[in-house]
Amino acid sequence: MKKLAILILIFANFNLFAKEITSREVYVKIKFVIDELELIRKEMGKLKIKRSNLDVKNASPREVFFQALTLFTKANNFTFEYLRVERHKINIPKDIKPKDVYKVLTKTLELISRVKEYLKIKEKSIPIKLNKDKTATDVFRESLYANRLISTLLEKNCFHDKVFSQMNLAINYTSLILAHLKADRESRNLYEPKYERYKTHIDVYNILVDNFEIIERIYKKLHLNMLNLNLNSMSSTNIIPSDVYNMTSLVVSELSYIHSSLHITKEPYNIIYPINVLPSNVYQKAKLLKDKLNSIKSILDEKK
Repeated sequence: MKKLAILILIFANFNLFAKEITSREVYVKIKFVIDELELIRKEMGKLKIKRSNLDVKNASPREVFFQALTLFTKANNFTFEYLRVERHKINIPKDIKPKDVYKVLTKTLELISRVKEYLKIKEKSIPIKLNKDKTATDVFRESLYANRLISTLLEKNCFHDKVFSQMNLAINYTSLILAHLKADRESRNLYEPKYERYKTHIDVYNILVDNFEIIERIYKKLHLNMLNLNLNSMSSTNIIPSDVYNMTSLVVSELSYIHSSLHITKEPYNIIYPINVLPSNVYQKAKLLKDKLNSIKSILDEKK
């Protein structure tokens, strides 16, 4: 009987792990992460924040993954601020599935739980019930809110530094794509635009919107699918620095997919993490990215 009981337990666990993770399970997980962050927010005496009014449709697990990865990065910083523990890394899988997003959120939750324990918060969140109607788009929207929420909890919001690094990564992707498309030397080696002073995070966000619109056109040329963003739905008065970081992560995710769809084997080089970056520095990089994206679009226009 004892052996039978052990076999039943093993079989039950096997079924649990063998079950396919869908966006419905991921939605439950991201809501739980948000609830845990809300407990910390209340404990810290922080005010409740508004949700982003960005209208999103047709998000894929790939796009959700990069938002979850952004959340994980912030959770890493959050844990480091309180516990001074070593920062963790997550590898980006080739073919991203909901289970990959789930894993990132699970690791994010582990980090958040450590801060919660440090702050001696005894209250426990209760997971919501599974909703069969939830999709990757719903998870994407909640990820945006979770990113906004954790940003308000961080003491050192060095978002310009992180956005600058992500922007460099995006530029590296465009350089590899241009090389693959056999762009001429002039297109591949564009010079950085002139530095413009007094730029704000809103200026950076607006040029990222321009970049995203060019990427949408590139996707159509390559017959690729991507999420649908109503970029006019976001009021400039509602944009915070965290939104710039989220938008940059989205741009990187879309360029990463173009890179893999074109079967480019060379990977972008390591990102340099700068310090004391100003919005004007980021804006300059965003303009260079825009020039490179326009070069890609022009080459694809000529090929059609």
